Amino acid sequence: MNTVPILKSVLCVALFLCFLSAHANVDFRKGTYEDAQKEAGYDGKLLFVSFSAIWCAPCKVMDKYTYANPQVGKYANANFVAMKLDIDSFDGVELKFKHDVQAMPTVLFFNSLGELIAKHEKALTAVQMLEVMEELNLPSNRTKIPRPKVKTPKKDEPAKEQQAEEVVETKKKKKVLNKINIFKKKDKKKKEEKKEEVAKNDPPKKEIEVKEPEVETPPKKKEEVVYKPPVKEDQDAKKKDFTPEKINIEETIGRPTGYTVQFGVFSNLNSAKQEGERFQYITNESFYIMEDETNGKIIYRCLSGEFQSTTTAAEYSNRIKEAGMENIIKNQLTLSFRNTKILR
Repeated sequence: MNTVPILKSVLCVALFLCFLSAHANVDFRKGTYEDAQKEAGYDGKLLFVSFSAIWCAPCKVMDKYTYANPQVGKYANANFVAMKLDIDSFDGVELKFKHDVQAMPTVLFFNSLGELIAKHEKALTAVQMLEVMEELNLPSNRTKIPRPKVKTPKKDEPAKEQQAEEVVETKKKKKVLNKINIFKKKDKKKKEEKKEEVAKNDPPKKEIEVKEPEVETPPKKKEEVVYKPPVKEDQDAKKKDFTPEKINIEETIGRPTGYTVQFGVFSNLNSAKQEGERFQYITNESFYIMEDETNGKIIYRCLSGEFQSTTTAAEYSNRIKEAGMENIIKNQLTLSFRNTKILR
């Protein structure tokens, strides 16, 4: 009995199953939480956020057995927008305060409108994850949000005619300039020919050599070498660390509008002040601290800059990142300020 075809078929089936299992993992979106929320709204899908950390052992178990399960991956990719957040990242810290995340791992489930509908503060098996997703996947949680319309500029026919006329005029000007340049080149050639004829008819001029008087130079004296001790660098000046200055000014303002750049969120005001001073020391840019409230807890946002468009805010954000400070862009209308106190 020839066993070679049987072995080949078995290997093909095994490779096919490996291919399916490798491509059945949950497809976690990259980017910010706001982008994932918009994508879920536009597609009419639910959103779930899985909190993780480097030190979290149960989180690694869920990655290996729950999110790598083919059935979980297939169902999640078809009906959910999935996102994984580090608990210590910018978006992770803000969502942790907002939804009172206290244990690892934690999975938050949102409907397509961004409303929290379920919260599980434990490691979920593949079976449990499927049961939760099927239970929440209801038509009432899948409302589609219309995408913003992009205005296309209307065709301006008179403008096209003007452009055509301008092209014709420029071509005429180029022709005239080319003719002028041709005449100039001919004149130059004639002048050069005349100069050559004059130079041939003129007798050669004798060059008179002028000898310079010899000057006796005195012998050079040997330079005395003077020992100079090396300058010692001030090692104490290098060791001086940056110490943040005290900030005690409070100013009351109206509710801001537009966009700003957030480079830190803290539950302690002193920590926020120190981070703000570090930001100013590194980037040489001003900052302010906004007192906010999320889920009944007071937090302090470290912010910098106020912009009326996302393009200018993005340019400023990239410049701050190049200086070495991580940050994200925030729409100030979406922030729920506890009051309008601003600490500079």
